[in-house]
Amino acid sequence: MHNRLGRSIVPEMMKNIVATVLLGSLSLLMGGCVGGGDNDDLRKKIDDIKARPGGKIGAPPQIKPIEKVVYSMEGIPDPFKEVVINDGQVRKEEYDPEMDTRYCPDPDRSREVLEGYTLDSLAMVGVMSQEDTTWVLIRSPEGTVHRLKTGEHMGQNSGKITSIDSTRVELVERVKTGKRCKLRDAVLTLNDAGK
Repeated sequence: MHNRLGRSIVPEMMKNIVATVLLGSLSLLMGGCVGGGDNDDLRKKIDDIKARPGGKIGAPPQIKPIEKVVYSMEGIPDPFKEVVINDGQVRKEEYDPEMDTRYCPDPDRSREVLEGYTLDSLAMVGVMSQEDTTWVLIRSPEGTVHRLKTGEHMGQNSGKITSIDSTRVELVERVKTGKRCKLRDAVLTLNDAGK
């Protein structure tokens, strides 16, 4: 099908058909939105909701006051006062803002065998005495039992044994805290065996 100028009429007819379908669809859509009787129940529901009396907003919930906590030093030793150890010697622990090395471990001292373990991994398994010397028997994590006396060291904080009795061994450890070192008492008891 061709017109007088020799052009095909099919593309023009297709354009007209598409335009007609689009216009028809658009008019149906517009007609559904404007006025149709199917929306009366929806309008009535909206009007009913709008006619309801407005609700009242209740009071906000009461906020409970936060309980004040007062920090008390009761039962806690003052780190800046003198500390008395078992044999009556007084050890001063004063704050020194400069590098304080007086309680740090001696870097030139040879480390002893049990200084390679943490203190809580060691177990006291007994005590031995011969004449005036008393030894504590300490089991390493591998199961080896070592014999130590007062003045020897164990634990990773250079713990020096200060006293030994039948159920416990007392030590003084040298602990690094920031720029300085401090002394700390530690105890290993016979009841700790088998940990």
